[in-house]
Parts: sequence; structure tokens; C-alpha cells
Amino acid sequence: MSELRSHLKSLERSNRAMTDPGRPVTFSMANREWDLLDEVFAPVYSPSTGIALDFLGLAGPNGGPMPSSLLEIGCGAGVIAVQAALVGCATVAVDVNERAVENTRLNAQRHGVADRVTAVHSDLFAALDDGTRFDRIFWSSNYVLAPEDYAYRSVHERAYVDPGYRTHRRYLAEAVHRLTDNGSALLHFCDRGDLRGLERIAAECGRELRVLRRSAVLEGQDLVEHILLEIRPLLDNTTQRGDRSGSGGRPVVMEGRCGARRTRVGAKPEKRRPARA
Repeated sequence: MSELRSHLKSLERSNRAMTDPGRPVTFSMANREWDLLDEVFAPVYSPSTGIALDFLGLAGPNGGPMPSSLLEIGCGAGVIAVQAALVGCATVAVDVNERAVENTRLNAQRHGVADRVTAVHSDLFAALDDGTRFDRIFWSSNYVLAPEDYAYRSVHERAYVDPGYRTHRRYLAEAVHRLTDNGSALLHFCDRGDLRGLERIAAECGRELRVLRRSAVLEGQDLVEHILLEIRPLLDNTTQRGDRSGSGGRPVVMEGRCGARRTRVGAKPEKRRPARA
């Protein structure tokens, strides 16, 4: 395994971010100030939150056009959820870390959008009503693959690694069922993770992955490519590409189908300025 994809290196980054004596209690991002609680993923130690904001068109102070409703998985300090709410999007933000849920509520109050951000303690979709649907679902994932038998030593580590890609498998399988008719399920991944392994899991779940955006950023001495993926049902071969619905008006999904690589390659990587150390 390369150093870039090493789960041990990612766990070291998690530990440093959580125990750094200089860890701030507030930070600046997207021209705003944010509260940061302990045990919560800190955007100041990683460029991933800033890249996610850019992917979603939310990096500026005024943001960009957003759908009517958003579900953010793994909300952390709440930056993405609050930025979306500030441009009028009704947002549900979930996290398996209770401190992250508290942090998101705190920042929603700080920026006056507590009425548009619902923060929920949940492991993916587990705590949500079955009938709730969203125009967009987004997860900036813990994309580094850890051994299947790895046991988390802290809730903070959950933001960095995913043992056996169990959580990714659940997200790929379940996200499309939580969408409105024209909704989209998005995944922020990067080449610290195992993209080919993710593609295999997607095929096993009856899903295909489409690359929407790529962005390369220097993280320390590593050039890391971040990728925005859209998750789609893998259609039956008898269904025409121009018609994504079956007789019931819904996508025809081949659950459990395994096949060749189906990812479509998007634009060339965008060059970004080096992240701060």
C-alpha cells in the first residue's frame, strides 16, 4: 500500500488534529467565522471541506444556486450545511459524532439559520424517517480504506478511515432511495482512497459512478486528487439511455449486479493552490 493510501498515516493525521495544543476553538472559512468543538473534524487541518464547498458552489460568501433540500452526511462543524442554508436550502445535517451534531447546531445559530438547518445524530440514514426525500444528498467521505477488522479508538477517527468500506457500501446502496424524482446523490472521494475498490462495491450494489469534478491539491508533500462522484442506479441493459424509467416510472435497478468498470471520466484535474500546513 502506498503512503498516500495508508490508513495508519490517516490515523496519525486524526490524532494530530485532535490533540494539537494549538487546535483553535474558532476558525475562518468562506469569509465567515465558525465555532469548533473538541472531538470534531477540524477543517483547518485538511483542505477537504474547502474543496467540498467549491464542488457544491458554496465557497463564496453568497454561495451559488442550490436545490430546495439537502441532506449532508458527516456534517462535522456544519460549514457545508450552514452555507447551503444561507442561500435558502432547507438542510438536514447528520453525523455519527454527537459533538459534531452539537457543533453544527452551534454554527447554525451563529449564522442565523437555525430554522433552516436540522442537525441529527445518525449513522448515515438510520435515524431519518423512511419517507423523507431530498433533492440532493452529499457526503464528503472518510475515504481512506482501513482493514475490515480495524476497531475505532475514538469517534474522531471515523472521519478519517472506513474499515472494509462498510459505510461506503451502505451509502452506495441506500442513498438513491432517499432522493426525490430528479434528485442527485453525491460523494466526495479522493485518491487517498481505493477508487477501483469503490467501483467494485458500486457494481455489487447495482450502482454506477459518474465523475462530475476533479481537483488536485498539494497536501504537505503529496499531490492529492479530489473527485466529486454522482451515484446512479445501474440500469438494465434493456432500458434505453434516454429513458431512465421502467414501467413504473422509476429506474430499473439490477441489484447485486457485478460487471466491468462503469465510471465515466470527467474533466481534467483542476490545479489548486497548496493547502496550508
